[in-house]
Amino acid sequence: MSSGRLYFREVSGNGQDFGLSKGIGGVLAFSRILADREVLIVANTHTKLPFPGLVVVDLDLGRSSPSMQVAYSNLGTTGNGTVQLIPQARFFQDTGIVALASTAALRVNLASMEIQILVPA
Repeated sequence: MSSGRLYFREVSGNGQDFGLSKGIGGVLAFSRILADREVLIVANTHTKLPFPGLVVVDLDLGRSSPSMQVAYSNLGTTGNGTVQLIPQARFFQDTGIVALASTAALRVNLASMEIQILVPA
């Protein structure tokens, strides 16, 4: 039996405005949290454009484990990233801004059609 939590994660191209990616060519991001470990899965579905941006991660786990590394990439990408604390992030839905809050986010760089799995470093 498995336990834990699964969250879809908001993404940002500018480091301040976050929301769930929608439509064709978007970025799908979700994480699996079990106890004190978060695994982040990010997929860029665009067939031509890369995605350089930020993905929200758990605020508490981001503080205690401030870096993540690429454990898998379908294109062979490797590397580490540092979790950034963003004190006044804006979260959007279709209706506009729904929250202004502190958050933690990881910078990712994905090529077109790339999937990365990131784990605590």
